[in-house]
Amino acid sequence: MLLWSCERNNEPAEQRLAVGEPVDVAVVTIIPAEYRAMLAHMDRIFPVAVPTGKANSFAWKGAEIDRPDGKAPLRLVIALAGEAGTTSGALAVLDTATTWRPEILVLAGVAGGLQPKVDRGDVLISQAVWGYEYGAIASDFVPRRDWLFQPHPVLLQAASRYAGNWQRDITEIRPDAGGLPRHRVGTTASGNKVIETLDSTYVESVLSRLPDAASVEMEAAGAFAAVELLSQSARAPALLMLRGISDIPNPRAGLFGDKPDRERWKRYAADSVAAFTKGFLRDALPNLEGADAIFRSDALIVTYSAQVCSDMGRRLHQQTFAGPSTWHETTLQVRTYTRGLQIGIACLDAVDDGMRLHEIIREVAPAAILLVDTALGIGAAQIGDVAVARLTVPFDHDGDRPMVRNADSIRSARALVAAALGVSQPAASFDGRLHVGAIAAGNTSGKGMDEALVDSILAANPRTVAIDRESAAVVSALSRTALPFPAPLFLSIQGIDRIGGAADNDASAASASAIDFVMALLEHAWPIAPVGP
Repeated sequence: MLLWSCERNNEPAEQRLAVGEPVDVAVVTIIPAEYRAMLAHMDRIFPVAVPTGKANSFAWKGAEIDRPDGKAPLRLVIALAGEAGTTSGALAVLDTATTWRPEILVLAGVAGGLQPKVDRGDVLISQAVWGYEYGAIASDFVPRRDWLFQPHPVLLQAASRYAGNWQRDITEIRPDAGGLPRHRVGTTASGNKVIETLDSTYVESVLSRLPDAASVEMEAAGAFAAVELLSQSARAPALLMLRGISDIPNPRAGLFGDKPDRERWKRYAADSVAAFTKGFLRDALPNLEGADAIFRSDALIVTYSAQVCSDMGRRLHQQTFAGPSTWHETTLQVRTYTRGLQIGIACLDAVDDGMRLHEIIREVAPAAILLVDTALGIGAAQIGDVAVARLTVPFDHDGDRPMVRNADSIRSARALVAAALGVSQPAASFDGRLHVGAIAAGNTSGKGMDEALVDSILAANPRTVAIDRESAAVVSALSRTALPFPAPLFLSIQGIDRIGGAADNDASAASASAIDFVMALLEHAWPIAPVGP
């Protein structure tokens, strides 16, 4: 809603957007060229009115975009971070999201591109963001994969399929004689470095770990981390990142060219991404209604292990009702446990494509999903230990080599990982050995797994602690079309029943350890307030 401010000093009243009024979309830009281009493409812009004691920290402007077919105009707030870097991206997104509470947030600006995946002027829709600066420095820099984020799947799908003629709205003159820009989908590497050349051992080490990278930029890792944090305690906006490609790092040490040429491309790329952003929001914005639905359960425990299923059911002994009619006879029980938590147990007997689990998730509406099962341990893990995933990384086989699907990786909820770490401390009730790292999810059971394959997985991510099949189905279920409630927090908990390439296993010890850990987590460290009846 737009408010009319009171007249002041005989000045006429003006249209303003007030904090607390509904906002459909927030667009966060980083530098003035992006901010100016985005405002220029809006149908109307106007000042904002912030309450006393609150600063307009990021040059917020109200805006509207007219839509066809009699739809109400979109209400927007446009933000300017004002400086580059992951910290700046996090602060701008966090303050904009908490102040204006938009349904959708778009991080839009310019970026460097990597040929042949993109060309200058193109718009990249980021399907995954990797914060590459987290890593170890030995003789060389070894980046780690822990900071991997995905945009909202429905927004990504809609933007990827958008076929509107957005190029006609570009007003800047293209600096070369090339054709019209295109929109592409690709992975983004994000960090605090201005990458001006590929002729660098540092850059080579980064790109060797993420060979499918299509762009490099400096704010997304912080922005996505901010939205991840919001999703664990309050309503978070659905996030999408769009980047106009302004530079192509040169494989030689010759940088990009002279400064005037770079500035022209920066203006063109900023105009290009602003034109795409407006066209997409106006013509193809998907309906995300239902995101505020009330949760009906605190957690859904998913297992493909018959032993975990039966033992977990006995430990969660206070059954209150059998569960949704579609599933209760074979797969699902819902129980009330100590502290008033309402816990669902989904016992599945086969790894499928995630569709069946997706339907269960829709019916139970959990605040969190715990995958509790058994897996092959690698690295320092031993039989009977417990592995907890910071990151679940699906992979496929290409002969004897694992092909890691970085864009499909899913980060476990920070709140659940922190709680898991707290459970494992000496004063806590769980006294087993805990390994926290990546869990590789692939199309193999791990029994008798070739040592070369294990070595390849460790080479791809040295922080991998276990390999299993089941996580891939959960990742698939969570990545499907939007649920009619906020996305559940996720954590994979695996009891180690075998190690290395051995075929022998001890499922009993592994299941008992995993269940003990889950019970300690629920009893002593559950980080999410009960949702109530």
